[in-house]
Amino acid sequence: MCRFASGRKLDTDFPAFLEKVRHLSYYLTINRGLGPFFIFGPEKEETKLSNDREPMTPKGHSALKEKLRDLKEVQMPNVSEEIGRAREFGDLSENAEYHAAKEKQGLLAAQIRQLEDRLARAEVIDPGKLSGSRVIFGATVTLEDLDTGDEMKIQIVGQDEADTKENKISFNAPLAKAIINKEEDDEVKVNTPRGPKEYAVVKVEYIP
Repeated sequence: MCRFASGRKLDTDFPAFLEKVRHLSYYLTINRGLGPFFIFGPEKEETKLSNDREPMTPKGHSALKEKLRDLKEVQMPNVSEEIGRAREFGDLSENAEYHAAKEKQGLLAAQIRQLEDRLARAEVIDPGKLSGSRVIFGATVTLEDLDTGDEMKIQIVGQDEADTKENKISFNAPLAKAIINKEEDDEVKVNTPRGPKEYAVVKVEYIP
């Protein structure tokens, strides 16, 4: 039993009641296009969709399509089976397996909506079909650190393709924004967590 601020008593188990409200909100959001009516923390916030075009390379586009296929054809059916099995355990109000599976289903549905949105806005740019000495999306750029003389090579890719191990940075990254539209021999200044850095654009390539 719990008590409201007014002093009125609620004759029910409040955690169980809260859990029911949570899943009612999820059900209305996912299956009826309503809500969300209740927010239980940052992880429950709806993803804000954008109208902006989403640049990506052909490899990045293929990877997103495969990820979406896996979510729809593998992960969602699996979680549906988990929900079905959990229902067999009886009372859903105290069924931890059921609630965990339903929450997982909601998170997967949110991921699917986000990927579908990105693919709908995709602008696929093939670096192999580009040329020139100006830095644009898809370019592979050799930069010289003007403080140390060290060189590094990076490629500007879509936000889902960024991978520091492969020296691929998102077009939204500060370094990418600094060198976009620059040409060979241009110098740029970039603010980093360790302070400002200066680089020279040594070479611009477009590699398939």
